Amino acid sequence: MAKSNFADKWAKSTLDAIDAASFFNDPGAGIQAEFENRQYVGTMAGVFSGLAASISTTSIAIASGEGYGTGKKYIGSESHAFTVADAAGTYYVYWDASAEALANSTTIPDTSLDILFCKVYWNGTDTLSLLVDLRVWGVNPLPLMSATWSLSTVTTGKKGGFTVPPNCTFWVDAIAITQSDNGSASSTIVDVYVGTSGSAPTTIFATTANRPSVDNAVTNWTTKYSGVPDTRLLTAGQNVYVSVTQVGTASQDLIVTVYGRRLLA
Repeated sequence: MAKSNFADKWAKSTLDAIDAASFFNDPGAGIQAEFENRQYVGTMAGVFSGLAASISTTSIAIASGEGYGTGKKYIGSESHAFTVADAAGTYYVYWDASAEALANSTTIPDTSLDILFCKVYWNGTDTLSLLVDLRVWGVNPLPLMSATWSLSTVTTGKKGGFTVPPNCTFWVDAIAITQSDNGSASSTIVDVYVGTSGSAPTTIFATTANRPSVDNAVTNWTTKYSGVPDTRLLTAGQNVYVSVTQVGTASQDLIVTVYGRRLLA
């Protein structure tokens, strides 16, 4: 079968002149780029180890570790400084895979591409505070559950669930919901609960505003995603279920998808 060569693959014939760049550097760069591209195609950004964020005066220090964004490896051990040019407010600190540099933003970055570390409050002059660890563990995307409930009028209550299999650990990325008809008034809100065997599950959205919801004014068949869940780590044997908390008037055909990723043992 035919196959494509990686960029700058070395190809020389007997008696050809060679130099260090063409013999070592160019093929090496080509192999690295090929590895990065192959990993990027099949994975999402995340942290393998370390890379914990901490406040260091007016900077966020990222500890050493290992993470990947668009297939590129990041090892930390550097800081991102805030200045008076940054207005007071809450910021997300992340590794921008495109720029290959630490960055901050007042909106959450695309965590399928960039490595998110934390959010922190900057007073606009000289103080960082209220740091929250937001590292996403693991890099392999894995749909945990995709099911359709209430094929007629959507109703409130428990609609479906699953148990995390033995020897598995999952990290929840987001919850998505879609309806064929978003109704004539109000909105549909979905919650997800998790708990250990023998215990009543509790919501993964302590911050209720982050629950996935779709308003009746939104175009039908529009997929809406949740904010970042407060509980994201699902361990072997835990029970998970989806519950409809609120229903848009006469809404129809609710689809709920839980997206997550498998963690390395």
